[in-house]
Amino acid sequence: MITLKAEGVSDLDATFANLQAFGNEALASAVVRSGLRAIARQMQRDIMPQVSDVRQEVGYRLLRTQQGEPKTGKVGVGVGRKSKKYSNQKRSKPGIGIDAGTWHWWVLGSFKSNPRFARRRRGGGNIQGVRPQSRGTMRPQQPNFAVSAAQKARAAAVAAMTKTVNRQIQKFARQQ
Repeated sequence: MITLKAEGVSDLDATFANLQAFGNEALASAVVRSGLRAIARQMQRDIMPQVSDVRQEVGYRLLRTQQGEPKTGKVGVGVGRKSKKYSNQKRSKPGIGIDAGTWHWWVLGSFKSNPRFARRRRGGGNIQGVRPQSRGTMRPQQPNFAVSAAQKARAAAVAAMTKTVNRQIQKFARQQ
């Protein structure tokens, strides 16, 4: 009986074990994050100039998933880190126009005038003797905003994700 001894098999086994450990959470998070970043950039480009202040409010974040489930994320206006731009600003007129909190009105429109928030007391009821005032309606200004931005950014997101995978694999190979 002839026994062959191959050198380096134990090193190869250790490298494959490291590769398996490397490829789960950190790699998946980095890849999904790069795809989300590409979609967020496209959303910033697609925002109309009339509401250009909202561009800085576009963000993304990873959603928590259980172990073994695919990583997912969320992209949009008012997602991720919050900007403190509007929090302590003194204004000469009431209202701030369209911002991260009211962006959905710009995209979806407000079909019914909603007097719920007009002329209300702190306790929740209407002020005595004052009827709520109609604030009017607004047509949708950018319907299907998120869907169209995601479709436009699909190729860029896949390219960014592929680039991230390649970079992470090269980084792993340099460490071994």
